[in-house]
Amino acid sequence: MARRRRNRKQLDLTPREISIESMAHDGRGVGRGEDGKVVFVDYALPGEKVVYVPVMNRKSYLFGSAIEILEPSEHRIEPKCAVFGECGGSVLQHLNEKVKIQ
Repeated sequence: MARRRRNRKQLDLTPREISIESMAHDGRGVGRGEDGKVVFVDYALPGEKVVYVPVMNRKSYLFGSAIEILEPSEHRIEPKCAVFGECGGSVLQHLNEKVKIQ
């Protein structure tokens, strides 16, 4: 029996700017896109303005990956690990350890 294919829209990979308002439980920055949709951005910190590329689109939210930090957070530091962002290990090495996350 043949599987039916869903009619999925092609993901628009155009880079976009966003202001990060908070942080999700998994370390992703959270902001709202121009259309009001919640956007989770890898390696973005609260208070930052970043350029991101969408990587997965869902009905009520979007996942993105930061490609440029336009306005860095005052709490951003240089990660200690040489492979930070590649291996999927500690996702908060770019966050100052003295910051309290609410």
